[in-house]
Amino acid sequence: MSEKKYRLVTRSDMDGLVCGTLLKYLDIIDEITFVHPKDMQDGLIEITNNDITTNLP
Repeated sequence: MSEKKYRLVTRSDMDGLVCGTLLKYLDIIDEITFVHPKDMQDGLIEITNNDITTNLP
């Protein structure tokens, strides 16, 4: 579908898995990174313009 691929950054719960499955099916992502919400709040996860975040603060 899309030539540009993104990285999904999400939680490792059911919502995150469903998001990953749908985005992978649509061929939008090529990588999934599971993170803890507190790590996002603390700025420990580097987010770029090549990332999609779901279900995170």
